[in-house]
Amino acid sequence: MALVLFVALALVLPARPAAAHTGFESSDPADGTTVSAPLEEVTVRFTGPAEPSGDGFVVLDGDGVERRPEPVGSEDGTVWVLRFDQALGSGTVGVRWMVQAPDAHPIDGSFSFVVDAGPVDPPTVEEVLPSAPTTSVAPTEGSLDEFLSGTGSASVDTGERIATVGRAIGIAATLVGVGALVFAAFVLRAGAGDVRHVVFWVRRAGALVVLGAVVRLVGRSLIDSGGSWTSATSPGAVVDTLGTSTGLAIALRAAGGVLLVVGCRVGLRDASGGRDPLLRGRELVAAGVARARGAEPSADTAHHRPAPGAVSWTARGGALAWVGAALLLAGYLFDGHTVTEGPRLVTALTDVVHVAAASVWVGGIAMLVSVLRRRHRRGEELGALHLAARFSIAATVALVGVAVSGALLALVVLDQPSQLWSSPWGRTLSAKIAFVAVAAALGGYNHRYLIPRMEAEDAKDPQHGHRLRTVASVEALVLAAVVVLTAVLVGAAT
Repeated sequence: MALVLFVALALVLPARPAAAHTGFESSDPADGTTVSAPLEEVTVRFTGPAEPSGDGFVVLDGDGVERRPEPVGSEDGTVWVLRFDQALGSGTVGVRWMVQAPDAHPIDGSFSFVVDAGPVDPPTVEEVLPSAPTTSVAPTEGSLDEFLSGTGSASVDTGERIATVGRAIGIAATLVGVGALVFAAFVLRAGAGDVRHVVFWVRRAGALVVLGAVVRLVGRSLIDSGGSWTSATSPGAVVDTLGTSTGLAIALRAAGGVLLVVGCRVGLRDASGGRDPLLRGRELVAAGVARARGAEPSADTAHHRPAPGAVSWTARGGALAWVGAALLLAGYLFDGHTVTEGPRLVTALTDVVHVAAASVWVGGIAMLVSVLRRRHRRGEELGALHLAARFSIAATVALVGVAVSGALLALVVLDQPSQLWSSPWGRTLSAKIAFVAVAAALGGYNHRYLIPRMEAEDAKDPQHGHRLRTVASVEALVLAAVVVLTAVLVGAAT
């Protein structure tokens, strides 16, 4: 299934125009050049819209004095002019900048140039008094290199790491929470204890979503405040961060997590009879495939049907849990590359489909493993065939959704196929695709080999159940690595 992504990239990307990713384009004066007159302005150009973040624009003049210019942006935010109350005199000048793209990805860099001019007349009292204060830096050897390398911005780096951790927690908890909700509603037909176990995990995932949102908010505020913990924890800084598109995404996920915790109540109903949406969907698909092949549709779904006395979860009084799941998915409309890449509506809807399908797969496999382990610990009959056969139906649909939507998102973000191996973002994406391929292969082994073997032989053989549980556990671990890589991709500039 992962080959779909590579084939689509190879066929479509060469025909696409370059996407407008935000990055450094040029400066005036350019890096490494020499100018022969004092400067009152420095121009910095970006390839896409940018907004000062953190320290913004900082200049170290030829005397080793740190200057805070007044940045004036163009209408589209791609060109920023740095203006100084006092012209930059002779010496080597360093410029360090930190901006963020519309999707809140922080981007930083630096450049330097030489001003070779005569001495500049000292400013008058009238010129000095209204000017912004400057910070003196002793012009010691190596101070320019340290300035350009961003020495002193360790707290900003810490903020980025904190935000990445919060993002990873939030993504993992979202996938498990939404996936467990779908698993409980459509897949699980078992005893009351199993249903309560899965509902418990929905609530726990909701609490972790809230935790991830708080951690990410702290990291994001620290970045926006330039690495100052005092400023980052002030109410004003938190409100400013929540006022951005990233802040809206964080707020939606926090609200969704709360609703999962308080809204997912245990409601049980008899599952031995009545309509079964999962089986009905399988029968319709099987009938369509059979008609396309000119064969009779197979009605053999005995191993998919619940055993007598089985119960299922019903959202009786717990409709808020589904609202919470919707809010979690809606958060991806305002975060990451959805905000900046491609047609906004198409990218946003594709991103939501991608996360929803991934939730059914990742959260479902996590619950499959958890329920089987619970039964094993309690010495109960595993019932592995029934559980795995039902989940394989949902997992197959989810895997197709993940592959197709993932391919479309990659087409939107990447400019050329070569970026899959030539850029850090592309290499991370390639690693994610490789892990997804491994997880899909493990799922395919269960679906195409192990489950049919259990059907043909003794389904209650404990060896079959043990093997299924082992393969599913390895698949869950591989998908955990996918979640971590996804958090890095979402938070990284392309």
